[in-house]
Amino acid sequence: MAVIATPVQAAQEAADLAVAAGVRVAQLGRSSVRYEIGLYAGDARETNLLTIQPAVNFNFGHGWAMAFSPVITANWDAPVGDRWTVPVGLGLTRTVVFNRRPMNLGISYNYNIEHPAGTAGEQLRFTVTLLYPR
Repeated sequence: MAVIATPVQAAQEAADLAVAAGVRVAQLGRSSVRYEIGLYAGDARETNLLTIQPAVNFNFGHGWAMAFSPVITANWDAPVGDRWTVPVGLGLTRTVVFNRRPMNLGISYNYNIEHPAGTAGEQLRFTVTLLYPR
């Protein structure tokens, strides 16, 4: 099993280089497409990571949306067959107001078509995002 450090652990354990970019690619009517890329590299082996998060969102109206937002990762120091985690799946989100605070609630399921030995083959993710509109 490959050991992978989180970016927080990497920053604490080694002198690291961290690069991140987030770009909205398109807003098409009810849909939006964007991606985020993060690269973490340093002296310690467990900090040689890549994170990519493409996101596609389709809004149905009344606060409901369908989302595709997998977190794809690579550990370049892991053995060749254990480098990538590549999930594929869908999620459902709802924007609600609770106690005068707007928030986005979501659930998504992903099947990992590629993943290191000894790690999960599936992901179930629950999200709560507090919104601060202007």
